[in-house]
Amino acid sequence: MASELEQPADGEGPAMTWTNHPYRERPTTSAIVTLAVVGSWWLGWHLVGWFGFGLAVVLTLSALGPYLFPSFYRVDSSGASARTLWQTRHVTWDELGGYDVYPDAIQLVLDSASLRARVQKGLLLPTANCDAASLRALVEHYLPTE
Repeated sequence: MASELEQPADGEGPAMTWTNHPYRERPTTSAIVTLAVVGSWWLGWHLVGWFGFGLAVVLTLSALGPYLFPSFYRVDSSGASARTLWQTRHVTWDELGGYDVYPDAIQLVLDSASLRARVQKGLLLPTANCDAASLRALVEHYLPTE
């Protein structure tokens, strides 16, 4: 799904939503990952039985969830959010101290004044399935640099 730059409604600023699904975007890597996942499930079942199979399923899905399943992203006037298989994370613009731009992502950095922010780095917004220039302009609109 491509990014969608939404027009502002009454009292709201512009917003952008997009989906990132690496499993579909990288077929060669996905084939190798699929073989490794199925192999680990078989090995768990073969060595330990149903308990080993269940443990292997839980461990592989926990570790590879963001790769195997789609992630949904949204940037709007309230902040930025990321929703994956296991969690939903939302940061408001007031919590952020800045951002870093990478070739394939924009990292929203938490304000480093708090201990929590120093431990938790921020929110990574991958730009693979969105218009990176529009996303950067939107982030600059809500989080101007000094």
